[in-house]
Amino acid sequence: MSRRDIDRIAGVGVAVLVLLFVISLFLAIVRALLPVLVVLGAVGGVWWLWNRYQLQQRQQQIFLSTTFELLLQEHQGRITVFEFAMRTHLKPNHAKQYLDEWATACSAHFEVSDNGDVLYYFPPLKSTPPPENGLNP
Repeated sequence: MSRRDIDRIAGVGVAVLVLLFVISLFLAIVRALLPVLVVLGAVGGVWWLWNRYQLQQRQQQIFLSTTFELLLQEHQGRITVFEFAMRTHLKPNHAKQYLDEWATACSAHFEVSDNGDVLYYFPPLKSTPPPENGLNP
């Protein structure tokens, strides 16, 4: 073996040792930072879920208020719980809660229809924001 071959083998050996050192250093850093990375990931996940929930709530509120206003226009201010529940896909008790909140806010009147349903009669609406509630369909 010549001197040149020995230098080449030694150079490869040093390169392998440097590579192993870099890999072990990287793994040590990752191991040390793993708890921090897990916490940051969890916090980021919770933040994302909260923002998604808030967006869904805003979208639902817009849908409910838009549907409410359309029904008022279609029925000249008279709405039943059944009609509102059917159009919004809310459970009847949630639809009643929503209409009761609006009735209080708008000083609505109640009438009983010929078939015994309670009609909410709302006077013409001004531009008022819908009541805040957390109803889910």
